Amino acid sequence: MGSEMRVIFEDLVAASKTFHSSGVEFSRVASVAQMEVPMVLTEELRDSLSSVVSAINQGHIAIAAAIDLHSTKLRRAHDVYRYAEITSKELARNLENPDAIGAGT
Repeated sequence: MGSEMRVIFEDLVAASKTFHSSGVEFSRVASVAQMEVPMVLTEELRDSLSSVVSAINQGHIAIAAAIDLHSTKLRRAHDVYRYAEITSKELARNLENPDAIGAGT
């Protein structure tokens, strides 16, 4: 696996560990609470729950946008790193054999 793919893979593994540990924590809290699902009997409560669900939905949309933005930045950083790595290797080859500079053009 190339070095840039290894970095991306390591980032994904770290993120999955975070999701896993957060899921375990949520399960622990939810099982301790042992709450029953409330009956929605009034219009006020129904409207309030609708507002809460809407707010959660907006939060998810904002998180998805942030993830997309950061993944774009991460992709760009990896592209820059890869270009710098290729350029550095080319420079090292040229320093080892200065006579070959420009010979291929």
